[in-house]
Amino acid sequence: MFKTLKHTYIFCITLLFLGSCYQAKFVPEGKYLLKKNDVTITGDKLEDPYSIIRQNPNFKTLGVKLKLWAYNRIDSAKVADKRLDKNLTLRTKNNKIRAREKKVNDRKIAKAKKKGQNLYTKRTLTLKDTLDPPKFFREWFKYKFGEKPIVFDSIPYNKTLEQLTIYLKNKGYYYGSVKGEVLYNNPKKKATVNYQIVTGNQYHIGRVKLGPIDRKIEAKYLYYLKVKKDSLQGKPFDKDLLDAYRAKLAAFMRNEKIYGFSPSNISYVIDTNKGNWLVDVEIVISNREKVIPAKNDDEKSKIVTVPHLETFINKVYFHLADTLYCNDFSKRAALLKKDVLEGQFVNCFDTIHYQHFKNKRKGEIDPIRSATFLYNCKMSTTPEVIELQNYLEGNNWYKGYYIERSYSRLMQLGVFESVKPVIDELYSKKDVNYIDVHYYLVPSKRQTFSFEPRATNSNGFLGVAASVNYTNKSFSAP
Repeated sequence: MFKTLKHTYIFCITLLFLGSCYQAKFVPEGKYLLKKNDVTITGDKLEDPYSIIRQNPNFKTLGVKLKLWAYNRIDSAKVADKRLDKNLTLRTKNNKIRAREKKVNDRKIAKAKKKGQNLYTKRTLTLKDTLDPPKFFREWFKYKFGEKPIVFDSIPYNKTLEQLTIYLKNKGYYYGSVKGEVLYNNPKKKATVNYQIVTGNQYHIGRVKLGPIDRKIEAKYLYYLKVKKDSLQGKPFDKDLLDAYRAKLAAFMRNEKIYGFSPSNISYVIDTNKGNWLVDVEIVISNREKVIPAKNDDEKSKIVTVPHLETFINKVYFHLADTLYCNDFSKRAALLKKDVLEGQFVNCFDTIHYQHFKNKRKGEIDPIRSATFLYNCKMSTTPEVIELQNYLEGNNWYKGYYIERSYSRLMQLGVFESVKPVIDELYSKKDVNYIDVHYYLVPSKRQTFSFEPRATNSNGFLGVAASVNYTNKSFSAP
């Protein structure tokens, strides 16, 4: 027990000795090694102000700057000389390799000419890497494991003071203050930076109202307050909190049939003249921007502003970029006088209109269980299986979370390499926005083989075994 404690003390003393020796060895004259940053907060507690500091001291391991010690331990001049010698050696080896390569190819040329041939197989030998050569130990120890001394710099120091001031205002501390002090230790060439933060009083949100907006959007906002019980009133006047509120409100609106509703459509008007450290907030919801594509090459796309409307899904299309069953897809496209690509996706020339029957005897069709499938030559997956994964159904209302749910369900099938949903806005009629939903699907390889080696241990006897796995991803119709 005594020996263990003794060794522990010796180890700790050695680490402290190594950490303290030569720390400022390579710090230029008139400069100071950044020893540490101290933050003193007077007032309310703040979340991790150290993350805002722009310049931090060298990394510590168990309280010791081992990386800095490793950097200082190796002589840079000796490393540079050895690297120069190694680079010269690599160039010499490459010259020998090139000479050997030329000799081999000259022999091949002579042999080909002797046989009356004009062609020969050129042999290329691999050269040694001179751009990123492997590092020798001292070079790796200094420049990879080691770390350069962090020298105190007034530019990031002043930038930190600015960022901390902005941080206080973003958190609602408009009358807070930030000061800094640098303590220099001339004999050891080290500097300690102290940041003093006084928060002062924090503003809180008082009255909250909604700016002039369409009655349907206002009703949905009131419904949000009722369901989510998420009012800004009484909360700290915090920029991060306001941004998070915008994101939650926008997601709620999208899930309430409003397509294209974005956090950027929500802004705030702030009134700080109420006293008692309270601010009034007016939530302003602006119309969204919509891109109208050009009809021909002579025109340009236009961006127009449109009101937020409830959105209804007209039709659903599935585009399967599977050309496996086509003998010559390019030739078929040429015969049909169509392009191989439709934008960035593979074009599809064959069509199936799928409908789900509620009662096949009576011929009753479920209006929301229908879709159009575009494919090539033969579908690789059963239409019913694909359509069953879709939540953005035709003849139904749009909801934002249906996109994520449909994407997840289609990917979970395991038969598609990629799934990309695309919304095509059609027209607006009687305060309703109509859209088509397109899914662009890239099927994955249906049949795959994999080889899996593994070690075995049976009754103390070691061995090696392997298994061959076969996977067939197919949901084809019978």
